[in-house]
Amino acid sequence: MKRKYIAAEDICRNIIFDKKLNNFARKYLVKGNECLVEYVMNFEAEHDSLSAMVGEFLMLHEGVAFSVYGEKHSFNHAD
Repeated sequence: MKRKYIAAEDICRNIIFDKKLNNFARKYLVKGNECLVEYVMNFEAEHDSLSAMVGEFLMLHEGVAFSVYGEKHSFNHAD
């Protein structure tokens, strides 16, 4: 008989946690963090490397959990 639910501990055993996507997004995609970019030409290589890493994680694990750091921004219609 199949279980109708999956216990949280079963899920956690097969999911990997990663912080690199958050660091990449904050460095290249968040306005105001331009000082974090040492060399803008590294964007494509870092993007491709990160995409390959996530693909590999998904082949080896049930899922990937990403650390996400929120940015507070006030938006003004004049911007």
